[in-house]
Amino acid sequence: MSLREDQRVIEFVRAARELRVMLESEPAEIAAWPRSLLVTLASLYALALKLPEIEVGEEEELRVPEEFDVTREQRIMIWNRVGRFFGEYDRYHDVFDPTDAHDHEVVGGAPSDDLMSMHGDIVPGL
Repeated sequence: MSLREDQRVIEFVRAARELRVMLESEPAEIAAWPRSLLVTLASLYALALKLPEIEVGEEEELRVPEEFDVTREQRIMIWNRVGRFFGEYDRYHDVFDPTDAHDHEVVGGAPSDDLMSMHGDIVPGL
């Protein structure tokens, strides 16, 4: 059986497409969007954990052809759209390495930036 026929892969691709639509489209109801996003992300992560293992040789690189990459303009569009949805809550602070007792450096991030990166990671594979 090929990977394309594997039910685990099919379910992951379905969830990845759902996330893509959520990030590329205006939501019908903005108030419901954050909860729907959380459900979709949780599903995508759970399905990713079930994906089959694949063997890649040392010389091989898993790279999608450049023509499938997300453009800079597309990334900015996603970043702006998602940032608008989060509004003033589009920032977070975190301790980079909570397991290091001596590293208390706080780093900042933005959900819009994280989701833009996820979009750029999943879309070329779809």
